[in-house]
Order: sequence, then C-alpha cells, then structure tokens
Amino acid sequence: RRVFRYDRFRQTNAVARELENLVDAFLGDAPSRDRHMAGLDQYFRAVETYADLVNDFSEKQDFLTKVYEPFLNVYSPKDADRLGIVYTPQPIVRFIVNSVEAALGEHFSKSLADTGVHILDPCTGTGNFIVAVLKKIKALRPSALERKYLHELWANEILLLPYYIAGLNIEATYKDLTGTDKPFPGVCFTDTLLLNTVEEQPLLEGFSPANAERVHAQEKAEITVILGNPPYNTQQESENLNAKNIPHPAIEKRIRDTYAKDSKATLKNKLYDPYVQFIRWATDRVGDEGIVCFISNNSFIEGIAADGLRKHLLNDYSNIYHLDLGGNARLGEGGNVFGIKVGVGITIFVKKKGGGKCDLRYASVEEGWSKSAKLDFLDNSGNYSHVKCWKLLPPGEGREWFVPDNDFDSLASIGNKEEKTKKLQQAESIFNTYSCGVMSSRDDVVYNFDDWQLEQRVKKMMELYNLEIDRWKRSGRPTGADLDNWVIKDKDKINWDRTLKNGLVNEHYSEYQPAHVRHTLYRPFTHKRIYYDRIWNNCVYLWHQFLPTSKTERENRVITVAGVGNRMPFGTLITNHITSFDFAYEKAQCFPLYVYDEDGSNRRLNVTPWGVKLFRTRYGLAGDFYDQKADAADPAFGPASPWKIFHYTYALLHAKGYREKYERNLKKSLPRIPLLGDRRTFVRLAELGEELAKVHLTYEAAKPYELKRIEKSTKGEEFDWACPKLRLDSRDRTVVRYNEILTLRGLPPKALEYRLGNRSAVEWVCDQFRAYPAKDDFVIRLLERVVTVSLETVDKVSEINDIWHKHAV
Repeated sequence: RRVFRYDRFRQTNAVARELENLVDAFLGDAPSRDRHMAGLDQYFRAVETYADLVNDFSEKQDFLTKVYEPFLNVYSPKDADRLGIVYTPQPIVRFIVNSVEAALGEHFSKSLADTGVHILDPCTGTGNFIVAVLKKIKALRPSALERKYLHELWANEILLLPYYIAGLNIEATYKDLTGTDKPFPGVCFTDTLLLNTVEEQPLLEGFSPANAERVHAQEKAEITVILGNPPYNTQQESENLNAKNIPHPAIEKRIRDTYAKDSKATLKNKLYDPYVQFIRWATDRVGDEGIVCFISNNSFIEGIAADGLRKHLLNDYSNIYHLDLGGNARLGEGGNVFGIKVGVGITIFVKKKGGGKCDLRYASVEEGWSKSAKLDFLDNSGNYSHVKCWKLLPPGEGREWFVPDNDFDSLASIGNKEEKTKKLQQAESIFNTYSCGVMSSRDDVVYNFDDWQLEQRVKKMMELYNLEIDRWKRSGRPTGADLDNWVIKDKDKINWDRTLKNGLVNEHYSEYQPAHVRHTLYRPFTHKRIYYDRIWNNCVYLWHQFLPTSKTERENRVITVAGVGNRMPFGTLITNHITSFDFAYEKAQCFPLYVYDEDGSNRRLNVTPWGVKLFRTRYGLAGDFYDQKADAADPAFGPASPWKIFHYTYALLHAKGYREKYERNLKKSLPRIPLLGDRRTFVRLAELGEELAKVHLTYEAAKPYELKRIEKSTKGEEFDWACPKLRLDSRDRTVVRYNEILTLRGLPPKALEYRLGNRSAVEWVCDQFRAYPAKDDFVIRLLERVVTVSLETVDKVSEINDIWHKHAV
C-alpha cells in the first residue's frame, strides 16, 4: 500500500476480503493490528522510507522485485527452492510484451488491444507482465483499456504474498492510467497447472467462492496469448528441505505420453521441470491458434533429455523464435539476466491452423556480455522483429535443432546404452560397459582426506540413522509423503535421500565396515578416502565391477570423460581409483580396461572383440585372436592389442582439434573415435596415450617444479601450514597465494593451459586443498608436482594435436 498509495485492495479483492476476516479472528482481543505488529516497526520503517521516494513507474516495479525476492528466500526457503523464485527485470518484461504484439500482427493481423484476444500470465509473481500489457494497450488504443482490464486479462499466482502484490500492482497501474478505481477481476489465487484438466482444486470453493468464480470464468475463456516467467527448478536442492514440486498428475501424464515417450534419453526427470510443465500446459491451453512466450531455462534447446520435447514443439507450432541470453556460469557465458547459474532464453511459440512445417529460428547475444549489456540489448531491440541475428535452423529429424555438419555419427562408438545391454561378443562399440562416477549425496560425510575423521563422521551419522529406524517403528512406520514430513530435516544430522529413506523403510541397520574405506579420485589430482557403501552412497553404479577390491586398483585403468548433457568444456582423465559423479565435469562417465566379479575375481577385458577387429582391419593387421580373459598387453594380440587401443583412445580424446570439431556432439553424446592415419600413426598415438596415462596416474611421484617462496615476517611467531588459503592471484597469474604470509612465485603460464572442465589442473589443486590440515609443506610440493604434470601434458597434447591436424579429414 505504501508503494502504490492505494488501500482499496483489502476491500475489493475476493481473496483479500476473506483473509481480512481471518486476520481479525486471529487478532481477537488484541488492541489493534498496528500494536500487534509493533515488533516489526523497525523493518517496515526502513522499507517505507525508501518506498516514499519511489515515484517513477518502472522504479516501483524494480523496487518490488528487489524487496520481495530476497524476502521470500529468507521467509519461505521451501517455496523459494520449489518454485525457483526469481522475478523478471523490466527490460525482459517490455521485450516479451512488445514481441507478442509484433507476433500477433505478423502472424494473425491482430493486436493485444483487439476484442477477443484474451491474455494470460499463468505465474504472475508481482504482476509485472500484466502491468506492461496494460501500458502497451493504453499506448495502442486507450479506448480498449477498460474492456481488456475487466474481461480479457488474466493473472494467476499460487503464493499468497505475491498474489497480494500483483493485485495491488495491477489495480494501482490501472488507476494511474485511467484515473479510475476498479477492482481487477482477472487475478486468481490458483495453481495454473491444475486448470483445464480433470483435476480439481477443492480449496477454491471453500476458501473463497468469489475467487473460484474467477478461476472458472478463466477456464471458459478462449486464451490467445500466454506469456510470463515460469519457475524452472528440476527438483529440490536437498531432500532435507522436504520441498518437492507439487504433483500435477494430468500434466505429468501429458508429458509422459508426448515428450518422454518420444525421447531417446535414459534419464528423463528434467522433462518434469516446472517450466516444461508450463510449456506443455500452455501448448494445450491456447488451442488451435495462439502465441506462447516465456523466458525460461535454456537447456531444452540442446539438452539430451529434451529431444522428445523438441520434436513435439516442431509439430505443435508453425513458428518458433528462440533468443539465447546465455548466462550459464559453468560455460562462462557472460552475465546472467537473473543473477542465477543456469543459462536462460526467451522463446516465442506461434501456433497457426494449417501452419505446415515449423519455421525454427535462433539468435544469441554476444558471448561474454554482462547482464546490463544484455538488458540494454533487449531495450534497444524493442521486440523480436528488430533482432538482426536470427538464423533459420534446419532441424535434423525434429529431435535436434542444431545439427553439426561433420562425420561424427560415422566414427566408432566408445560406448552407448544400446551396446551396453549386449554381451561382450555382440557389442559393436570399443568398450562393452561403462558407468557414471559414484554419487554420494553426502560428500561432506563419506569423503575425507583423513581416515580417522572419515570414520568418526560416518559412525556418528550411522548412529543417528539406526536410532531413526527405531523411532520410525515406534511412530507407526510412516511412508510416502508422511515419511517425508516425519524425517529430521537437518542435514547436519542426517542428509536424507531416496536411497537412505529406502534403507530406513526396509529396516536396513548400518554397521561401520573398515573394508568399505577405499581410495577415490574425488576431483582432478585430489585423492581422498571414501566410505563406499550402498546405503551411504546414493548410487554406486557399476564400480563393484570396475574396482571391486583394493587389489584391482593396482592393475585396472579407467578413462573418465564428460557425460552426456555436460554443460562444461569436454575433458578426460585416467584413474585407477573410484571416481566421483561430479568429478571435473558433470555426470562423469567411466570406461574401464577390465571388469571383474564383485569379489575381485574373474578379470576380463572390457574392450570388445568388435573393437579389436575394427582396429586390426583398419591398420592391416592379420588375425582375429581374442580372449577376453587374456592380458590386455598380451603379444598374441599383435600391435592392435586392447592395451594399445585403450591408450590410443586416451590420446585421441586430448586432441584440441578433435574437441573443437565435435564440440556440439560431445555435449549430447558420448565420444566417438576416429581411426587416424596408418599403422605408425596408430602406434605413435597409443604411445603418447600410454605416456600421458603414466604421467597422470603417478602425479604424486612427479618431480616438483620449484616455485619461489616469498614469506613475510611473522615477528617470531611459528608459521602455521594448516588450512592454506590457496588461490591464484587475480592480477598476476604467475603468483599463487598460500596464505597471508606465504606467496609462491614463478608459476609458468603454460601450466594453466592444461584444463579439466572449467579449471586448470593447478586451479583444481588450489580449490580442493584450500582448507587442508597440512602439517608441513605437503600442499606446496603437491602443487609443484601438478605444475610439472601440467607442463608435460601440454607438450604431449601438442604432439597429439599435430597428428590430428595432419591426418583428420
């Protein structure tokens, strides 16, 4: 009320009137509302003082966003996590509204101001989109404003606080534009994703009949335009939050029957992200003709799980325009327009009767632009028709919108899910099986540098968990949603996930097993200890076949690569230890040389007969000898032994030219391997791969690259090695700060060229050993060894890349 100088909302709004009655009932005999709330005066005065200074219309919108968003994140973190509460900057709102007006004109010869054009914001937040629509209609045709306001504008909100703000915002705006007080009948307190489905919202009728009437009136309206900013989090950040997305069975079924059914992906959970649900709902809601325009998560344009979604969108719409605003922090895509970590984009979907083949267009802002530069671009462009960089995309069979013009599909598969299901003798890929790294869901407990600390933390959590099983029994063994509400929601005590909840329900008590403590490659050049256990690790995948015992670590080798759908630059690293899921790149996929039975016996090759024959044939090597239990380096295999094929693959994956040529492919698919040159080329690449493998596996024994140590005077105090604050100097990248006292100088810039994911190997060490409980200069010596490894890697990769450019077609 203070921002808008407007106080009628409590009396005129359907929901507000009912809540006023509740407030009066709760206050009871309290002297007054103001005295009851006196404890908050200091907070309110600070907000109101600033609010009194806000007069400009756009400033009011910005003020609402800046106050409300952080408030909700503190006041109701569950809702903020579940709904991904981020409100929309005004340049985005203006661009979307102007673009919808332009698209209506171009494709339907209509306008936002026309009779019969019903406009809906399904997740209105603070009401900014409908406010911008009102202003646009006033500019287009002032005489249409009252009719549109009273009969053809709709705004839905599921959270009470933003519902209030949206109602105030829209009604105050109408008064500013017309000088008339009129309640806005189109604002509905409702869950949009339950509307126009077979599902019901029973609270609507009982809580506020007037609000229910509005909702039912909206359901009967023929909606032409749906626009806004839907929430887009796939799932809750932590199981302990108990903030799972609200189920919407009808929409989820529609997704299963369409997007998921036509997806080739193995993991399809991202298809149930709220923003995808809103796309599915809006596509159905606009009927045969209309426009949907959302700003949303960007991943659906290329994500592997969204292949079915992309295919259906091309069938559902006649025109699609996607403006990529970037902002993916992990890919270094410049500033994010919301200040979040995932990339976002604006998509305009146009549906026309008899539209024929979809016209698909894509544009993106300049790489590296700041947030302000991107918002300025939107304001300067005005609407989509003034964006100059649209490209027509020829979609490949509908599933892919970006089809790289290369020979990737003709190369030899390193492995894929189809061949993975076959027996070794039938698989037509270089490796028969592979697996993700271990996903723990509680890294802070099951990983540690120190065995004793690991044991204490694991035992503490086990004790609490076992007590919880007993408490669960006494509580009547709740399951499902009742169990979610029952468990302790304190991750410092127990960090729950589905695996652990299943263990509880099945009454699987846990006892500490020293044999479960194993070596792990937690991050690049960072060995830790892991408590490797099926109860305490969310998913162990196939590591019981790759490295089932400590003994197998001495003989097996595993190539890790960036997984499908990875958002960071492609990378690879060899290991002989259990590897984590989020290694140096997301969804790390791991390809072993050998596999075993779970007790470590029955060692056999994971390189397939098909792969051996492929290399032997390509390089003119006679014979078809293959014994899956033979040693990989057995001379009987000849030059194209599985050992050499393994190392050839490792070398090739490092080639810069390979990564650049197949960059888009490697984000959507596991690597495919070209067979370069002649026999000598193959042998040399295998040698380089073996040399690289040795350098990377034995990095802890590398000769340290001596860095110059510069130490400030400590006035006689003993120097403390523990908990270094390792970091590269931001201005001089040849300097590493150990702590406030010790500085390391002379880091060769060349060492920083060796990168895994979005960091150099040197930066990974700085990041992971920043709080290491060192007792001496161990961390410095490790850092110096990784510098040596980095320099040797850069040299070998340079030769590999030269071979690539000489022989690659």
